[in-house]
Amino acid sequence: MDNVWSRFQYGRKYKSWRWMNLIPQGTILVATPFIYAMIIPLLVFDLCVELYQRVVFPLLGLPLLSRQEYIRQDRHRLPYLNPFQKAGCLYCGYANGLLQ
Repeated sequence: MDNVWSRFQYGRKYKSWRWMNLIPQGTILVATPFIYAMIIPLLVFDLCVELYQRVVFPLLGLPLLSRQEYIRQDRHRLPYLNPFQKAGCLYCGYANGLLQ
């Protein structure tokens, strides 16, 4: 089953940019900097949450939470993604896991 699915997705690799024709290019150019500029507030938030957990949790006798349970970095390994899509998957996995 995985082999069939992989072949199906691999065949779609060369057609992955077709969806771009459905969205006006100006919209993408305007939205992209705002989406990726959020990395700075996310990193600051991540630092604050980690600091809070490292200081407060031991004082209250609570166990530290494992980040691996929330931040999943696995979708960028899909073989049919181009480098830009892989970078987007890394960013999205980090942001969604952090906010979860």
